[in-house]
Amino acid sequence: MQNIKGKNLLKRKPQKMMKIILLKNQIHISRQKQL
Repeated sequence: MQNIKGKNLLKRKPQKMMKIILLKNQIHISRQKQL
């Protein structure tokens, strides 16, 4: 049961995680360009 719950959470969260990762990447890239 726990395995199924974990997989469901992983299915729901990736979009949020991807958005956060993309935002972090954009900030990182913009900082590199300023340097």
